[in-house]
Amino acid sequence: MIFFSQPRLWLLTFLIAGILVSCSKKPTPPQPSQPSLSGKLAKIAYQPDTYDSIYYNDAGNIARIRSVYDRSTGLLADYFFEYNAQQQLQRIHDNRGDEYRYEYLNGKPVVVSHYAAGIKNDYKVYDYEQGRLVKIGIHLNTDGLGQQFRFEGQQEFEYYADGNLKSEASYDVDQTTLQFIKKVGVVYSEYDNGRNLDETFYGKPYLYQIVRAQNNARRRIVTLYHSGRTVEYQFQFQYNNSNNPIYRKISYMDQGDLVEAEARYFYY
Repeated sequence: MIFFSQPRLWLLTFLIAGILVSCSKKPTPPQPSQPSLSGKLAKIAYQPDTYDSIYYNDAGNIARIRSVYDRSTGLLADYFFEYNAQQQLQRIHDNRGDEYRYEYLNGKPVVVSHYAAGIKNDYKVYDYEQGRLVKIGIHLNTDGLGQQFRFEGQQEFEYYADGNLKSEASYDVDQTTLQFIKKVGVVYSEYDNGRNLDETFYGKPYLYQIVRAQNNARRRIVTLYHSGRTVEYQFQFQYNNSNNPIYRKISYMDQGDLVEAEARYFYY
């Protein structure tokens, strides 16, 4: 299932700085070099003509993700990542005026707040068990001023013993009865041993840097509870010698028709 942004091909030429030689008798010490980008994910190209391009800062952390939805019209989203001196993510902002601020406890994000035009629109609260994300509470602004919020919904996650994601479910909250209404459920199975790089983009930017699966599930069953519809998605992957994906194909049936979508992965 494709959850979010879908960006494409970008080839980056990077400089290798030489050692500066001083004209004085004392040689100038070499300048610190940027960590090598070799092997890092550069781009995921999807169909039709959409892609994600990834750029890194001097510490080797993601500094920008450009998500192009339609190359012909120039429809895109640019996400910029800001870190503190310890390279802990503090803020993501995009080219549309939205920003996402991160709060931490014991090194893990526990609140992500979304601002638009300087007004707090919503925030999500994260709960963990044994270091794994198990629940997200969703709170939406109700007064248009970023002052009053209501509990709007919840996401829940379960895991296999090896740490890979087993299932997730999304709920709305009935504001009259305050009961949960299940919207969507996803069951993941048939994991392979390849590295999962799609987690970088799932739920971006709220779930950036939260890894729910190290490997790739080749079978996902999605149930839409409001309609009772269930769709089974089959995933096929190809990997390079570093066990990183280079190709992905998704297949599923839609009203009797076979639908397929491909993605290709490119590296620095």
